[in-house]
Amino acid sequence: MNGHTSRDEQRTSRRALAVVFALIVATSILLPFATAAVAAAPGNSGSPGNGGPPSNAGPPASPPGHAGVPSGSVSVSGFPGNGNGPPKHAAAWGVTAGKHAGTMLVEITTNADGDVVLKATDDQYHAGREVSVNASALTEALGYQPEFANVEHESGETYEVPISYEGGRAIWEIEHFSTNTVTFSGEFVATLNPATDGSTITYDIADLDAASDITLNLTGQLSTENESKSFGFTRTDNRSITVAGTESVSANLTVTGASSGEATDIKPLGDETTAIPFPEVIELKFDSYFDSGAGDYSYTVYIDGEEYASGGNPNMAEDTEEYPTVDMPERAVDSITVDVSTSGNVDHDWTQVTERPPASDVSVSIDGSTYSFGNLTDGESGYRTLSLSPTTYQLDGSTSEGGAIATLNYTEKSATINPAVELNSDWKNYTGTLSEGETASVTINKSSLQEGTNRVNVSLSSLSADAPAPSVGVEYRHDTVANQSVDYTGEKWSERYNVSKTYQSDRANATVTIPFEGTVVDVRDFEYRINDSSWSDVPKWSMTGTTLEAEIGDVEAGATLDVRANGSKVVVHNGAIEVTEPTVMGSKLSSGIEITSHSSDFHIEVSDSTGADRINYLANESWSSSDYAHVTNGGDDQSIYAPNAGAGSTATARVAPIDVEPQTDAKVSIIDADRPEFKIEPGSTTGDSMKIRYYDTTSGSTYALKSKTRDGYKVDSDTAESPAIFDLGDDDSEVFYIELVEQTTGSSGGGGGGGGVPVPTKSGAPLSNPLLLIPIAGVVVFGGAVGASKTGVGRWAVVAIAVVAALLSVVALVPNAISRSTLFISRQLGSGLGQVSPVLWLAGGGIGLYAIYRFVKAVTTRDSVVIEAVRRGR
Repeated sequence: MNGHTSRDEQRTSRRALAVVFALIVATSILLPFATAAVAAAPGNSGSPGNGGPPSNAGPPASPPGHAGVPSGSVSVSGFPGNGNGPPKHAAAWGVTAGKHAGTMLVEITTNADGDVVLKATDDQYHAGREVSVNASALTEALGYQPEFANVEHESGETYEVPISYEGGRAIWEIEHFSTNTVTFSGEFVATLNPATDGSTITYDIADLDAASDITLNLTGQLSTENESKSFGFTRTDNRSITVAGTESVSANLTVTGASSGEATDIKPLGDETTAIPFPEVIELKFDSYFDSGAGDYSYTVYIDGEEYASGGNPNMAEDTEEYPTVDMPERAVDSITVDVSTSGNVDHDWTQVTERPPASDVSVSIDGSTYSFGNLTDGESGYRTLSLSPTTYQLDGSTSEGGAIATLNYTEKSATINPAVELNSDWKNYTGTLSEGETASVTINKSSLQEGTNRVNVSLSSLSADAPAPSVGVEYRHDTVANQSVDYTGEKWSERYNVSKTYQSDRANATVTIPFEGTVVDVRDFEYRINDSSWSDVPKWSMTGTTLEAEIGDVEAGATLDVRANGSKVVVHNGAIEVTEPTVMGSKLSSGIEITSHSSDFHIEVSDSTGADRINYLANESWSSSDYAHVTNGGDDQSIYAPNAGAGSTATARVAPIDVEPQTDAKVSIIDADRPEFKIEPGSTTGDSMKIRYYDTTSGSTYALKSKTRDGYKVDSDTAESPAIFDLGDDDSEVFYIELVEQTTGSSGGGGGGGGVPVPTKSGAPLSNPLLLIPIAGVVVFGGAVGASKTGVGRWAVVAIAVVAALLSVVALVPNAISRSTLFISRQLGSGLGQVSPVLWLAGGGIGLYAIYRFVKAVTTRDSVVIEAVRRGR
């Protein structure tokens, strides 16, 4: 009886273990669904009920999207503060603003009529916004709840806005804080280069208020003139030369031998002129014919155009020859002309000029210095360099015999001395000499200007007539600045300016300055046109902070300049930012920002800003990063959340080369934008399927979306046609990356017969397939049961140990296999096979559980039989 009781207890124990094992298996299968159901089901979040805070809890909560104006920026005065009247502490008023709360200054006081006055200023951001205060504080101050607020702008404009009351808050709208000032800048610039004595500038001014003081830049110049002075000498000779101008010069002295001692025949008939600088003698030949009777001839020699000698024979006998000669002067000559006349039987055969012998003992003296050149043959030269000051010199040359030519080459220079400029009879002088390139600036007060025509005259010191005319570089300039107060168009996502200016006079370097708001992250368009021409991109521009400055260039008088600019903004909720480094036009978004105010649920809405068609993210954060993009409305809207940031935090706003289109919403965190690697988490709902687009692709290449969480498991692949598009079954928290692959891989869905589950596999890791874990675990458990039947060990113990061993083996072979198996099974059952009828799933699940139960029961029963047989053998 006891043995049977023991066996019954053992069977009961084993069956109980079997039931427990079945429950474990069932729980492991159903656990993912239970977990998902709990996560998706609405529950008690722990937030308080609808009852408001106790009366001593301070001001009521801020309206949605509002941020509190810092207490240090709110001052309260003019109230008695005796405990019975309105609160006098800033915190009790609880001032908030829909945007730019961090840059507002608020003063709450009373006027002479006892009205409550709330003065709000913002020197940084001019856009309108909602403002709220604690409704009870306002009521206590006035004794009633006002329905309207009268707003008076600093420009004198007044308007009335309604006050709404929500959640203990009095809320009203301030339309704008001020109009922005657009500055048209330019210069009137007149340049005379060079300006000489008597040079004049005339121009017109229509608006004296737009002009500044005149800056007159006078730059010294050297006016130059090349000079070459030459003279020939034989024996002794001299010549005077003058170096004109104001500056010393470096002169090159060249002495060249100019005589050879040779005889030169000149044309035998008629009058002849030749250039032989140093002739010594001229000889002519005349002859008469035989037996022809007497004849006559005559000749005249001219030196440098003047008659020097003449001769002839009026009765030349027949059959004779005569050779008259003329000795030349001992000096250089420029030209020799010989006139010959014959009659009767007399002929002129030739005229011959004999030069002086080559020059010897050549020397030149100037300014007390003598330079020797020795003997110089015809054409041979000697050289010296001299330094000469502006004055007159005597140049002396000498030779023992023969002739030479001395040539002095130099450049005369006139500097700028005592320049003066007159503006409408107001003279401004510079006393002294301005060396070449030296600039002196002189300021002329704008009071010297006059409406209409203005005349500028230049005066310079006079020099000798043969000196180079002195000159000066004149730059005459003054600013012409016209400020226009413009009501810019402030849209939610854009800030637009469209401004115009007509110029009354020529302007050089015209510029336009536009003060964008602090939340403009980049400039989409910046164009200009002149005189209604076609719009063109501004040729050169820069940004300082969010102030945009365009350089237009030169504009002619009467021209109308139109400029339009379009900046992209972001919308900040529960805080404020300042864009410290906007993105320049045409560049990929990379804007530096500083968070100037931060409160709970702070986020930056970027839905319609530049780059909104990609995932926006923050990089180079100064805080411990936990920011993410919340993509909603099926991917149409996007906001960046930065819960760990605070006031004073800085970051860079960028865009990643992906976008996400969830069924409802999802959270996307960029880990590495270049790879790219990113994390996707559920938003307000779980289980959303979505599309992921990757834009940094090459058309025709194949890309794969892989799960880093699942050790590189390939989720989907696509051949890019710009972009590559991947499908993701749900938005469970998981890290993904995208990589380029050689070709599209992966198996297709099962065929028509068995209703099999398609399982993509990863090359080189067969055990990474979660469905392979079931047979592995089954083999280990079954082996343990069989082993127990041979050893006599209790099968329930062996089964328990085998289950543990199976789990450890699977984990050793395939890390993370258990978690992946659970995740995979839940996904396959919940998505790929979710189309099967729930009734069939329940039936199949029941059959499966029953089969597991029968298997365990059979194993444990056989274990019982074996144990009983051993005991009977005893």
